[in-house]
Amino acid sequence: GCSASITQNITVTPNPTVNVSGSLSICSLGGTSLSASGASSYVWSPSVGLSSTTGILVTASPTNTTIYTLTGFSGLCSGQRIFTVTVNALPTMLISPNTTICSGGFATLTIGGAS
Repeated sequence: GCSASITQNITVTPNPTVNVSGSLSICSLGGTSLSASGASSYVWSPSVGLSSTTGILVTASPTNTTIYTLTGFSGLCSGQRIFTVTVNALPTMLISPNTTICSGGFATLTIGGAS
């Protein structure tokens, strides 16, 4: 019988290893600059609290602790990094005692509530 063969080279491109840098812990009402690396282009999701959903650099200012996904693309390949931005409550400041002083007088106040 008849037979034939063909040889084809196949290039296997690895998925990019996507990384996030920046502070992942913020105070309530604050924000943090996050930077992506490891790929050619990026998509950030969900959009809640983000200054942009694309690009290398975004600012995250969520009001609550939020889990984000960063997807990086290099050609036809993609990789993901899942990370959390933790939102910490502001401390409740207390000043005591509640006192009244006359002009030119002084009082000793104690401040507490933060470390």
